[in-house]
Amino acid sequence: MKNSATIFVALSLLAIIVISLAIFWPESSSKPSDQLPAPNLPDDSKGNSFHSTATINPPETPSNNLDFAIAQAFDSARAKIIRNRQSHEAWGELGMVSLAHELYEEASLCFDQAVRLKPNMAIWHYCLAMALMDRNQTRALGHLEKSANLTNGSPTAPHLVLIEKLIEFDKLDLAQTHLNKFLQKQAKDGRALLAKGRLLYLRGDDRAAITALEQSLLHAPGRRHARLIMARAYLRLGNEAMSQKVQASADRIGLSHPWPDPFRERVLSHRTGLKHLLSSADLALNLRHTGKAIKFAKKATRGYPKSQDAWIKLGRAHLRLRNLRDAATAFDKAMAISPESPDAMFRKGIVHIHAREFKKGEQLYRKAIALKPDFTMAYLNLGLCMAGQNDIPGAIKALQDGILIDPDLFALRFRLADYLLRAKLPNKALVQFKEALKLNPQSQPTKDRIAQIKRMLAKPIP
Repeated sequence: MKNSATIFVALSLLAIIVISLAIFWPESSSKPSDQLPAPNLPDDSKGNSFHSTATINPPETPSNNLDFAIAQAFDSARAKIIRNRQSHEAWGELGMVSLAHELYEEASLCFDQAVRLKPNMAIWHYCLAMALMDRNQTRALGHLEKSANLTNGSPTAPHLVLIEKLIEFDKLDLAQTHLNKFLQKQAKDGRALLAKGRLLYLRGDDRAAITALEQSLLHAPGRRHARLIMARAYLRLGNEAMSQKVQASADRIGLSHPWPDPFRERVLSHRTGLKHLLSSADLALNLRHTGKAIKFAKKATRGYPKSQDAWIKLGRAHLRLRNLRDAATAFDKAMAISPESPDAMFRKGIVHIHAREFKKGEQLYRKAIALKPDFTMAYLNLGLCMAGQNDIPGAIKALQDGILIDPDLFALRFRLADYLLRAKLPNKALVQFKEALKLNPQSQPTKDRIAQIKRMLAKPIP
């Protein structure tokens, strides 16, 4: 009986506990949360060292044909961790070297340790988010939000990148929540207003999107992306003329400078190697910073003298400044490395065109076409060389051959029409100018030539 009473009391107490939990434990909501999941962090709000790091080894230097300069940078940063495994700066530096060269697995491991050692360091959360973004979206967004909260608006990049990533991943409501909070503090931020325009466009409110994008351009006037979205919004509203006008202004702008982002810039400062030098030279050329392009290309040729691409980049930069002798030397070096390179021949041919050495250019372009029969731009420049020798039928033939390969290349159509006109074949020229206009409806020179030929054909024959 005593045992029965004991069991009864125990069961009664258990029932009371269960009922209490049911009453006082908050119900889980079935509604989607307006917060991202918090990143996994140690219980250390003061940012003290996390003891487990001492047993973790830094990643080994990747052996998959890594550029020697990148390998050196990796080894140097790794050695700092070996000397002091409790240094968040050392783990972060190796992480930045890895992230700068798209070694995402190594970067994730390093930034994870940096975050554990210094949980309240915004840059480590930001970098960890970038390293994880393509492999673990949920974790990445959590760390990005943590970075934004830690920066408290200075710098603005973590918060704005978070908003842009939420839009990219179709989390529009959450993006809107973060954007509204940001705009309450910084209502005139051009990047934030661009995000506002993107959200309104995606929600189908085209007029409001255009207004937001116009405001964005007031504060960040050189932004191509804002104009592209605005052009699509006008088109969706049925205003084709305005859409074409805005699209044309976007095309004139070309490549925009990256948005200010000190965390990203700090990562990119660790870039090294041939790929970095060539991409930097390309970017400088695209931005019309030719002097910088020459600097990067020269550094590439010194460090990698057997790189054909490095010599071609240097030649292109010299050609931009009309330094024909230096450009020719660089292209000759490229052709010496790879004698059968159609690209090097094409570039050297441009030097001959500028020097009015049309016969030499013709020879190079014919050889390039023989090696690469679908090289449409080589046909275009071959036409220029033939016309430079007053061989208009030869120029027409070269361009017709190019059009057979790529009938939608505006430059081929326009140049062919021009040569047909010079050959006193106005009817055939008119056909080609009309085809060119279909490919580029905004081309005023094409419209002018069409009007000129129509006036010519309208005159009575004496």
